[in-house]
Parts: sequence; C-alpha cells; structure tokens
Amino acid sequence: MSREPEPAPLAGRPRPWKPAALLGLLVFGLYLAVVAVFYLNQRSFLYPRTSTRTAPGAAGLEGFVEVTLPTRDGETLVGWWRPPPAGAGAVLYYHGNGGSLVQRRDRFEDMAEAGLGVLAVSYRGYNGSTGTPSERALIADAEAALDWLGARAPAERTAVFGESLGSGVAVALAAKRQVGGLVLDSAYASVERTAARLYPFLPVRWLASDRYNSEARIRRVQEPVLIAHCEDDRMIPLSEARRLHSRAPGPRTVMILPRCGHVQTWEAGGRARMLGALLAFTSGAP
Repeated sequence: MSREPEPAPLAGRPRPWKPAALLGLLVFGLYLAVVAVFYLNQRSFLYPRTSTRTAPGAAGLEGFVEVTLPTRDGETLVGWWRPPPAGAGAVLYYHGNGGSLVQRRDRFEDMAEAGLGVLAVSYRGYNGSTGTPSERALIADAEAALDWLGARAPAERTAVFGESLGSGVAVALAAKRQVGGLVLDSAYASVERTAARLYPFLPVRWLASDRYNSEARIRRVQEPVLIAHCEDDRMIPLSEARRLHSRAPGPRTVMILPRCGHVQTWEAGGRARMLGALLAFTSGAP
C-alpha cells in the first residue's frame, strides 16, 4: 500500500518564537526603556533641586543680606552676601547638587568670622533662583556672579569655593577668568566618569549632556588650588581628587581626611586648613 506524500510547508509561514528569543527581546526592550528614561531625565538626576527659599536672617546669620543677580538670559539668581571688611578679600561659594545655602550656613559663618566677605549663590531653579540648570548655564551664571562681586572685591582677591557639583563650576570659572585661588571640596575630575561608575549598566559616555570635564579645564588654571577629600567618600572616590590634583599645573595641594564621607571635609577636621587657604588666596600676595 503506497504512502501519500506529506504536504509541503506553506511558503512564508511564520515560525513560532522560541521562549528564549522572546525573553531576550523583552529584556532588551526594558533596557532601552531604562536608557530612554535616564536620557530624558538626566538633568533631574544631576540637579535634584528644591524650591524652598530662606533668608540669611531666618538661618541665623548676622551681617548677611539676600541679593538677587540678573542673568543675561533674563533669569534671576538668589544669593547671600556679606561684604568683606576693609582691605579683606571675598569667597564665591558654590554648593553641591543636592544642597542649599541654608545647609552651609555654618561654613559661611566661619568664613565671616575669619574676616572674609562671602557671596554664596543658589543655582538656577534652586531655592528661589529662576530658570533651569545646565552645565553651560551654571558656568555663565558663575561668570555673572564674579562680575557682580568684582565691583565689591577685586578678582585677584576672590577665592572660589566649590563643593561636589560646585567644584566643576568653580574649576570652569577659574579656567576662564582670573581669581585668587580655588578650594575644592569632594571634587570630581569628570561628572561623566563619576556617573559611569554609579550607573555601570548605562552607556553614559553617549548619553550625558552635562559632563563637567574638570580634569581638562584645570590644566588652564594657574592659580593655587587646595583639594580636600574624605578617604571614605562613597559618592566621589578619592581617586577622582587625586586625578584632578595631578592635572593642575599651578601650586596645588590635596588634603585627605580619614573616617569621613562625602562633603564632610570641613566638619571632619579640614576647617582650619581650608580657612587658611581661603585667607591666603584672598590676601593679594603673589
């Protein structure tokens, strides 16, 4: 008895997906979604700002007043200002990305008691300042603040203090403009590399809009630099401070403090030395 031939498979008939292939597509799709969320919201992650506005008097600071600084693109920055005593210099202060002026009131008080003028500025979108932060905008605003301060204290007698995110703003400012010196607290050599360490599963190199490449910019800074860093900093590792220190061409010092974490240098034993550096940088001495 003869067998009938089996029917040929229909041309173009789709083959069923294997479970492993479907799972791979699902995982890849989820990964792309995570990448897209990071890309679209990266500035929200980098600048976790708050809108609460506090006057220096409400923070218990005597001799400080609130000032507003206009920007070239029509925004308004809020700052705290204490004029320097006659013949003294001033500090231009930039806080961290999750910080605020009121959180640094003790540092400002210490600087004022040491005989320094202080101008501390809230970033765009922070604590009463209008606008939206970005690397380009913050650096332009830092130049505007230095111009404002220049009418009240000479640039060569102005030290710039930058902590964490503010270290990148301070370095960028000093790379473009003359200042008396830099004090950098918990500084990074590059936000891009720091972000890549925190998010190793993301292609940060291709996604980052704001990179704050301080290790490249500091090569153009001839003024003296003090870099203070905590040994146990888990947010920005000590290797970043050492890398930045090695790139600075002018007089530079790195101060490493044990048993403390991110942006704790001042309170963990660095206060006297950092104040001494600020006084030296604002003295006008060559």
